[in-house]
Amino acid sequence: MRVVPSTLRCPLTGQPLVAASDDILRRLNTLILTSGVKRRDGEDVKKPLSDGLATADGQWLYALHDGIPVLIAPTAIPLT
Repeated sequence: MRVVPSTLRCPLTGQPLVAASDDILRRLNTLILTSGVKRRDGEDVKKPLSDGLATADGQWLYALHDGIPVLIAPTAIPLT
């Protein structure tokens, strides 16, 4: 289980962020590879994600790059 510091919050909603489950990452990566996924800013997600942080309500995901969370609102990936 991945541990996420409780102080990390979504810059859009202020919700706490939780480690994305393997199931969420698997489903998102399947969509990225098959039909494409767009970030909040409309840019395509170009490659599968190995890790991420999801908002507590499961609406948005922020990618981690080399273990560093990218908490920039336009780069949020919708999970719904």
